[in-house]
Amino acid sequence: MLDEPDIPQAQCEPDQLLDDIVLCAHCMAHNRPIDEFCHACSMPIGQYVWNQPLQNAFAQGWAYRRASTGYVSPIVFWGMWAAFGPVAVLSVLIGIGITRDLFFQIYLSSGFGPGVSRSLKPLTGAFALLFWLAVTSLYIWLLFRVTRNYLRYRNTRFDE
Repeated sequence: MLDEPDIPQAQCEPDQLLDDIVLCAHCMAHNRPIDEFCHACSMPIGQYVWNQPLQNAFAQGWAYRRASTGYVSPIVFWGMWAAFGPVAVLSVLIGIGITRDLFFQIYLSSGFGPGVSRSLKPLTGAFALLFWLAVTSLYIWLLFRVTRNYLRYRNTRFDE
């Protein structure tokens, strides 16, 4: 947690103290007005977070981490499946096509086309297969985590 601002209590008005603190909407931690992310939970709190590319990536990462850990509401569950479900299914189909093409290039085909060496296309296909495997595993892992947390906490009420 951050310390209070270095302004003596007797020298400033109460409204001035409130202007020097930004509360995080997620964890209610005190942050400085110049901070872009909360120091306690890393939630994006700055006004320029969504305009800068690197900070935008960090903010999206926070949203995905938040969706894949702890309680998941039904709207988040269905939203994650609507956003990532079709991509995961299509990437599995593309991976099947890449694997089939790589198999035919290495074992069953006699030529790889004009102007291309024999060792280039299977190597390119192998890299494409590894890249596909990494990306698809991320999508499937995220959907698995969201579904597991939704099923685990779906009967839990947070009405206290």
